[in-house]
Amino acid sequence: MAGLQANTGAMNNNGKETVDNAELFANEISSLRTNIDGLMTLWRGLSATEFQKSFDAQAENLRRFSVLLSELGGAISQGAGILNRAEEDNAAAGARLL
Repeated sequence: MAGLQANTGAMNNNGKETVDNAELFANEISSLRTNIDGLMTLWRGLSATEFQKSFDAQAENLRRFSVLLSELGGAISQGAGILNRAEEDNAAAGARLL
């Protein structure tokens, strides 16, 4: 009978790396925002206004993506913990049977 197998250590590491990458991504967005804000002090007119609107919309999309990445990483790590505890519980229950 085949059972579920998972490398919970690798899962947990992957989850943490995903959260770390989400933070790096968010920092890059913030840095880009700073650069754009500096540009916008020099650039005026309709094209600047349209660019700012477009940038703001895309920055919000990227911010939401960063949040989703962080949540995904947390869920991966949480799932690894749940699987690990279930395996420990099953091993303990099996040991009591012997």
